[in-house]
Amino acid sequence: MYKFSRQSKNKLYTCDGRLINICEQAIKLIDFSVIFGYRSPAKQLELFKQGRDEDFNIIDKSKIVTYCDGINKKSNHNYKPSRAMDIIPYPIDWDDTARFKELAYIVLDIAENNDIKLHWGGNWKWKDYPHFELDKEYFI
Repeated sequence: MYKFSRQSKNKLYTCDGRLINICEQAIKLIDFSVIFGYRSPAKQLELFKQGRDEDFNIIDKSKIVTYCDGINKKSNHNYKPSRAMDIIPYPIDWDDTARFKELAYIVLDIAENNDIKLHWGGNWKWKDYPHFELDKEYFI
Protein backbone atom coordinates (compact mmCIF):
# COMPACT_ATOMS: atom_id res chain seq x y z
CA MET A 1 0.00 0.00 0.00
CA TYR A 2 1.20 3.48 -0.83
CA LYS A 3 1.53 6.29 1.68
CA PHE A 4 2.26 10.00 1.64
CA SER A 5 5.64 11.42 2.47
CA ARG A 6 5.79 13.95 5.29
CA GLN A 7 6.18 16.72 2.70
CA SER A 8 3.07 15.59 0.80
CA LYS A 9 1.09 15.36 4.04
CA ASN A 10 2.12 18.87 5.07
CA LYS A 11 0.94 20.25 1.73
CA LEU A 12 -2.24 18.15 1.66
CA TYR A 13 -3.30 19.25 5.13
CA THR A 14 -3.41 22.89 3.95
CA CYS A 15 -6.37 21.87 1.75
CA ASP A 16 -10.12 21.80 2.27
CA GLY A 17 -11.22 18.64 4.09
CA ARG A 18 -12.96 17.31 0.98
CA LEU A 19 -9.67 17.33 -0.93
CA ILE A 20 -7.92 15.65 1.98
CA ASN A 21 -10.60 12.95 2.06
CA ILE A 22 -10.29 12.29 -1.68
CA CYS A 23 -6.50 12.03 -1.51
CA GLU A 24 -6.52 9.77 1.53
CA GLN A 25 -8.70 7.35 -0.42
CA ALA A 26 -6.70 7.71 -3.66
CA ILE A 27 -3.31 6.98 -2.05
CA LYS A 28 -4.61 3.50 -1.26
CA LEU A 29 -4.94 2.86 -5.02
CA ILE A 30 -2.13 4.79 -6.71
CA ASP A 31 1.16 6.35 -5.68
CA PHE A 32 1.33 10.13 -6.02
CA SER A 33 2.76 13.23 -4.41
CA VAL A 34 1.07 16.46 -3.37
CA ILE A 35 3.07 19.35 -4.82
CA PHE A 36 0.78 22.22 -3.81
CA GLY A 37 -2.15 22.88 -1.55
CA TYR A 38 -2.21 26.39 -0.07
CA ARG A 39 -0.03 28.88 -1.91
CA SER A 40 0.91 32.23 -0.36
CA PRO A 41 0.36 35.42 -2.39
CA ALA A 42 4.15 35.77 -2.65
CA LYS A 43 4.55 32.24 -4.07
CA GLN A 44 1.60 32.80 -6.39
CA LEU A 45 3.21 36.00 -7.71
CA GLU A 46 6.51 34.18 -8.18
CA LEU A 47 4.78 31.56 -10.34
CA PHE A 48 2.80 34.26 -12.19
CA LYS A 49 6.05 36.00 -13.21
CA GLN A 50 7.31 32.92 -15.06
CA GLY A 51 7.31 33.61 -18.79
CA ARG A 52 6.62 37.33 -18.27
CA ASP A 53 8.76 40.48 -18.33
CA GLU A 54 8.99 43.04 -15.50
CA ASP A 55 5.72 44.65 -16.69
CA PHE A 56 4.03 41.22 -16.65
CA ASN A 57 3.75 41.05 -20.44
CA ILE A 58 3.97 37.49 -21.73
CA ILE A 59 7.31 36.88 -23.38
CA ASP A 60 7.38 33.06 -23.41
CA LYS A 61 3.95 31.40 -23.39
CA SER A 62 5.51 27.95 -22.88
CA LYS A 63 6.71 29.04 -19.41
CA ILE A 64 3.35 30.37 -18.21
CA VAL A 65 2.10 28.33 -15.25
CA THR A 66 -0.72 30.56 -14.00
CA TYR A 67 -2.88 33.51 -14.96
CA CYS A 68 -3.54 34.43 -11.32
CA ASP A 69 -1.10 36.78 -9.62
CA GLY A 70 -2.39 36.13 -6.10
CA ILE A 71 -3.03 39.83 -5.53
CA ASN A 72 -5.41 41.20 -8.16
CA LYS A 73 -6.66 37.77 -9.14
CA LYS A 74 -6.55 34.92 -6.64
CA SER A 75 -6.03 31.29 -7.47
CA ASN A 76 -8.05 28.67 -5.63
CA HIS A 77 -4.70 27.81 -4.03
CA ASN A 78 -4.65 31.23 -2.30
CA TYR A 79 -7.35 30.47 0.26
CA LYS A 80 -6.99 28.88 3.68
CA PRO A 81 -7.89 26.10 3.54
CA SER A 82 -6.91 25.70 -0.09
CA ARG A 83 -9.72 25.08 -2.55
CA ALA A 84 -7.27 23.47 -4.97
CA MET A 85 -4.41 21.01 -4.99
CA ASP A 86 -1.71 20.02 -7.43
CA ILE A 87 -0.76 16.34 -7.39
CA ILE A 88 1.54 14.28 -9.55
CA PRO A 89 1.80 10.51 -10.05
CA TYR A 90 4.91 8.87 -8.72
CA PRO A 91 7.54 8.32 -10.02
CA ILE A 92 7.51 11.89 -11.31
CA ASP A 93 7.54 12.26 -15.09
CA TRP A 94 5.99 15.54 -16.24
CA ASP A 95 5.64 14.20 -19.78
CA ASP A 96 3.70 11.04 -18.88
CA THR A 97 0.19 12.36 -19.59
CA ALA A 98 -1.22 8.82 -19.57
CA ARG A 99 -0.19 8.45 -15.94
CA PHE A 100 -1.70 11.86 -15.07
CA LYS A 101 -4.94 10.72 -16.71
CA GLU A 102 -4.89 7.46 -14.73
CA LEU A 103 -4.49 9.43 -11.50
CA ALA A 104 -7.23 11.86 -12.54
CA TYR A 105 -9.64 9.03 -13.31
CA ILE A 106 -9.14 7.63 -9.81
CA VAL A 107 -9.40 11.02 -8.07
CA LEU A 108 -12.48 12.10 -10.03
CA ASP A 109 -14.17 8.74 -9.43
CA ILE A 110 -13.58 9.02 -5.68
CA ALA A 111 -14.93 12.58 -5.71
CA GLU A 112 -18.06 11.50 -7.58
CA ASN A 113 -18.63 8.55 -5.23
CA ASN A 114 -18.45 11.00 -2.31
CA ASP A 115 -20.78 13.54 -3.98
CA ILE A 116 -17.97 16.08 -4.27
CA LYS A 117 -17.90 18.31 -7.35
CA LEU A 118 -14.30 18.45 -8.48
CA HIS A 119 -12.73 19.93 -11.61
CA TRP A 120 -9.52 18.68 -13.22
CA GLY A 121 -7.14 20.98 -15.09
CA GLY A 122 -6.51 18.22 -17.63
CA ASN A 123 -10.02 18.85 -18.98
CA TRP A 124 -9.34 22.52 -19.65
CA LYS A 125 -8.33 24.08 -22.97
CA TRP A 126 -5.07 25.15 -21.36
CA LYS A 127 -4.00 21.83 -19.83
CA ASP A 128 -2.98 21.79 -16.16
CA TYR A 129 -2.66 18.06 -15.48
CA PRO A 130 -1.63 18.24 -11.80
CA HIS A 131 -4.46 20.64 -10.83
CA PHE A 132 -7.76 19.75 -9.14
CA GLU A 133 -10.16 22.24 -7.61
CA LEU A 134 -13.46 22.15 -5.81
CA ASP A 135 -16.50 23.51 -7.60
CA LYS A 136 -17.10 27.19 -6.94
CA GLU A 137 -20.64 26.45 -5.70
CA TYR A 138 -19.10 25.42 -2.37
CA PHE A 139 -17.75 28.94 -1.84
CA ILE A 140 -20.48 31.27 -3.08
